[in-house]
Amino acid sequence: MPEEDRVNLNLDIVHKPLESHSDLNSALELLGLLQQFEAKARVWYQEKVLRLASERDSKLRLTVGEDQISCVDLQEALRQAIGTYVHGAREHLFAPNSKTCQLGSGSVQYRQQPDKIEFAEGVDEDLALKSIPEQLTQVKRSLNKHAVKVFLENGWEIDGRKITVERLQEMGIKVVPGQDKLSIQPQV
Repeated sequence: MPEEDRVNLNLDIVHKPLESHSDLNSALELLGLLQQFEAKARVWYQEKVLRLASERDSKLRLTVGEDQISCVDLQEALRQAIGTYVHGAREHLFAPNSKTCQLGSGSVQYRQQPDKIEFAEGVDEDLALKSIPEQLTQVKRSLNKHAVKVFLENGWEIDGRKITVERLQEMGIKVVPGQDKLSIQPQV
C-alpha cells in the first residue's frame, strides 16, 4: 500500500479485556477502522494485480515483421486450428481403437469425459436423491460425483430392480454420456 495510506493506531485495547462502555466503543471504532483499511487495501492490491497482468500481457507479444502479435491470442488460434484439423482428419490420424496420435512435435489425444447426471426440469434434486434407498449410499455418492457408469455397470439394484438409465429417468435423473475431449500436448 502507498505510504500515505498507512495509519498509526493505538492497539492497547486489543491486549486487555474490555471493562467498560468506553472500552467497547473504542474496540468498535478500531474494528471499523481496520475493516475500512482492509477494504481499501484489497482494492489497491486488486488494481495492482490488474496493472501487472496488463503489463505482462503487453510484454507477451511477438514482433513478426511490422506486426505485434499477442502470444496468448496466437496460442489460442493454433489450438483452434489444430482442433479443427484433428476433428476433420480423425479417421486418418488415429489407429483403430486408439485415441492418441503421437507426432515428433507432440501428441493429440481424445479423452473420454465421465458420464454425468442432470435432473429433469422441475425435479427437486434432493428429493430425487432421497428416493434412492439409504443402503445404496455408494450410489448416492456416485450420483453426486457424476460417476454414473460405475453403478450402472455393477448391476446394483433399487427395490429389487437393476439400476438402468431408464430406471434413473423414472426417478427424474437423466444420464448424459461423457463426450470425447481433445487434449493437445506439444513436446516442450
